[in-house]
Formats: sequence, C-alpha cells, structure tokens
Amino acid sequence: MKKNSFFRNALLASLFMMPSFAAHADEIDVAGVALGMSVEEAEEAIADYNSELKLNYTQYYMNYTDGVKKLRTEDYVRMITTAPHRVDQFIVTFAAPPDEPKVLAAERIQRIKDAPIDRAVYLEALTDKYGDPSLMATDPKSNFMFVQWYLGEDKVNCKPAPLQPGPRVKVDVTLQRSIVKEIRNDDGSMKLPGAESIEDCAIVLEYRLEGDPVVKASGGVLDVAAAAKNEINVMSWMEELSRKAREDLAKKSGAAKPKI
Repeated sequence: MKKNSFFRNALLASLFMMPSFAAHADEIDVAGVALGMSVEEAEEAIADYNSELKLNYTQYYMNYTDGVKKLRTEDYVRMITTAPHRVDQFIVTFAAPPDEPKVLAAERIQRIKDAPIDRAVYLEALTDKYGDPSLMATDPKSNFMFVQWYLGEDKVNCKPAPLQPGPRVKVDVTLQRSIVKEIRNDDGSMKLPGAESIEDCAIVLEYRLEGDPVVKASGGVLDVAAAAKNEINVMSWMEELSRKAREDLAKKSGAAKPKI
C-alpha cells in the first residue's frame, strides 16, 4: 500500500472531499463497539473485547430556568471510559436527551510497545476490515500516520481539514465542543462544499498510527450527522423545558394583591 506524505492546501482539500468508497456505514465498529449501540450493548462489546477493563461512567445533567429558579434535568450517561490499562483504553460517547442514549462516537487506544506491529501489516488489517481509505497522510518528523475513511452512500466529509496529521489532530469523540458550529455556518449553510445539509455528512472513521513498527494505534469513529442533529435536538428541548417551566410558574403565581 502506497504511503503518501502529507502536504497542505490543494492536495489536502481534494483528499478530504473524496466520496466514500469503503465499507458500509452500518457495518462499522471499532474493536466491537459500533455506532447506534445502547449503553448496555456498548458495555457488553467492551467486556467481550477485553474483560479486564474497568468501566467508568460520566453522567451529565442540563440546567434551565423558569425565570426565577434554576432547574435541572435528570442525570444521564454521556460517556463510558475505561480505567488505565497496559494495552487497551476505550472512550464511548452517547446521545444526550431527549434522544435515545445511542453511541454517537467511539475510540479505542491500543498500546503495543511490547509487541509492535509493522505499519504495512497494520494498514493491511485495516484495509481488510474497512476497505480502501479516503485519506492517508504521514508526518515524517514524528513518524506518525493518519488514515481516514468517509462512510455512507453519497455522503461527503463535512469536517474541516486539519493542517497537519500530528498526534494532536484527531476526531474528537468526546463531543465536548459544538460540532454544529464546526460544520455549519450561522446562516445554516454548510462550511465545506459538497454538502447541502447535515444529512449529507459522512461518518468519519480514523486511525492514527504511531511509529513504524506501530507502538500505539488510536481508532475512532464519529457519526457526524447524528451528533450534529442530537446537539440541535438538545438545544430545542432545553428551550421547550424552559418555556413550559415559565408557563407553569405563571399559572401558580398568585393574583391577590400583596399587603403593602
């Protein structure tokens, strides 16, 4: 498999807008954890992959107001992570309410310093599973390889291209930042050509290979469209909760004049 050095601008832009020719999006998993899984299914997938891993749960809640008091939603599981392990580590992020808690993004970090794998062999295994990549780039200075697939029939990559493929550039599976602002302008138009709406966005699958032979491999998958739609649904839901809370407060407010 040919290894392409990473260069900027025109070549990079053309690579990032390549259509998806790889495996079907609904068949994609990272070490057994697949998009759309429930919390329970993700737990089982991680346990099946490595039963030694201890699961940690990150629970969130959201604040809103009735105009007087600060209110909050019930807690929900936003993320499952695994405790530090000598080889494997997982990060799995789920959709927030009001949507069902399904996997939006997942990452597996594999540390293999004790048994490094030739990069060509690792790439062959990735291609066997996922098909030909949409993008391959190398950073000779750090001996780092960056590989991406854009998945989904007639879908395009909506995420802006990074300037370099180093260890700090990666698909953010934690969804701590707004993905809507990343892919869409304030007027509702999409930032990158080829996509007219969020529904046109491909799933992004990414592997970052450190060293040759590979001593560390990080594989992540992100359903860009589902994550963006969930973010929009959350904002609408919070506005609706606040509106109803204000209405309820108004109904409960007394009409009698106070004693002055």
